[in-house]
Amino acid sequence: MSLNEQPETKTVKFAEDTNDSPTVPTSVAFPHMIVHAWHDLSVGTSECFNALIEIPKGSKIKYQYDTKYGLLKVSHILSSSLTYPANYGFIPQTLGEDNDPIDVLVFMQSSCHPMSMMACRPIGVLPLIDNGVTEYKVIAVHDGDPEYRTVTELSHLRPHVLNEIKIFYEDYKKLDKSAPKVEVKDVLPKEDALKIIEEGMERYKDYVRKQKKSLTCHRYGSYQNLFKKGAGDLAAFDEDEE
Repeated sequence: MSLNEQPETKTVKFAEDTNDSPTVPTSVAFPHMIVHAWHDLSVGTSECFNALIEIPKGSKIKYQYDTKYGLLKVSHILSSSLTYPANYGFIPQTLGEDNDPIDVLVFMQSSCHPMSMMACRPIGVLPLIDNGVTEYKVIAVHDGDPEYRTVTELSHLRPHVLNEIKIFYEDYKKLDKSAPKVEVKDVLPKEDALKIIEEGMERYKDYVRKQKKSLTCHRYGSYQNLFKKGAGDLAAFDEDEE
């Protein structure tokens, strides 16, 4: 922006206002705004969705997105010698049966930085039972990677790759005596992955409707109640309050 250009402005309407709202620069209206990766990022479609990567391929560090504060935390270090077989993260604006965003393993030519966002195409899904709760790990490829451009289903991956994924989830907690047992099921095809993603998208919408507009990170939440409209797709649920 040149010195002669004016900063972007945003109209802010406070709940108790009856007169015209003041116009202030965005940097003033949102001085400490943190984009919440679960709620503010668009999910896209089940065929080509956005993913937020928490853990890069080859890492032993279990990074985990904190859905309350919207920050990435170090949960723990893997107790085995195994490392994550693919870039690992979650699909925004989805909710799994375990009440967390749906997890995704993304195959591409290299590892990427934590908190990277990318477009992905699902090719299958790995069901497992962790501590008695059913979870689904969507298996996907990066939509912008030319090496994986022709990979559209599980059979296009080498069988050894799928075995690596299963062995990882069967063994990565074995040395942690306090960790619950993980039961890994057989991988399911793309059609099952699409269904699970679509169900997760609907489950998330129901979750938002029940929680209304309190679903933002801790610091951003204090701003949410001040403005006429919320961030991202949350504004689409205003009609439920009418």
